[in-house]
Amino acid sequence: MFLHRSGVSTKRSSDNHAMRKADSQAKEKATRLRAQTGSISERDSTIDTPSSRIIRVQGLPATTTDSMLQILFEQFPGFEDARLTQGADGVARVQFQLVEQATIAFNGLQGFRLNPTHTLALSYVVDKM
Repeated sequence: MFLHRSGVSTKRSSDNHAMRKADSQAKEKATRLRAQTGSISERDSTIDTPSSRIIRVQGLPATTTDSMLQILFEQFPGFEDARLTQGADGVARVQFQLVEQATIAFNGLQGFRLNPTHTLALSYVVDKM
């Protein structure tokens, strides 16, 4: 904590970061638990039902590279690969080890605004394995 000249105390930004990280981890744990137990609410299942370890990403800027995608998705557990889809501007496929791991990334980045004109739209891809 910092004590300002005015006598008002504030938390350090690292304390705020730790709180956000703990909150994020709690949400991820809840998502994993729901995916493992199969207790996904009706509201969730009407949006997108977790069914694949591969996510289709739309809404990417034309300047996006495979490296940029990797940086965006490697923060999630189980990340395996991210590649732009040939012949389709602003579309990519991202693969995870498990469906549950893909679900965590899906929930974390669905609707994420990359910039004022590009918002991610994610969907599951049928895994043909």
